[in-house]
Amino acid sequence: MQTLYTTRLLSPDEWRIFKDLRLSALQESPNAFGGTYSDEHIQEESWWRAFIQDCHIHGLFHETNLIGMIGYIYPSKYSDDRALPVSVYIQPGFRGHGLSKMMMDAIKGHIMKTTSAVGIDLDHAHDNKRAGIVYE
Repeated sequence: MQTLYTTRLLSPDEWRIFKDLRLSALQESPNAFGGTYSDEHIQEESWWRAFIQDCHIHGLFHETNLIGMIGYIYPSKYSDDRALPVSVYIQPGFRGHGLSKMMMDAIKGHIMKTTSAVGIDLDHAHDNKRAGIVYE
């Protein structure tokens, strides 16, 4: 049986599954994100819905389970004509199979179709070596 992985833009209605994944990510890799578990676990539904929408969060699914996420902000904090990937995460058991590239390709396509961005800025925490490899 072939394992099925898909990526797609999340709906704000999927805020619960996104919240669960994001909070897990914040606990596992607290220095890899712009937020903290202590700040985000107390947020209300409206905050999570806005996060999904404002950051164009895409989910990575293994069959029907959300196992990864990636989003972007546009314009980037570095340039008005570029986008910036944010909230990049894959559950540990699914790493090392090229899924980060699959997620990056998904948002690149979305960025090019839905914005006037001329490129993508890549930035990550200096101690996040996995992100550095993915962004190369």
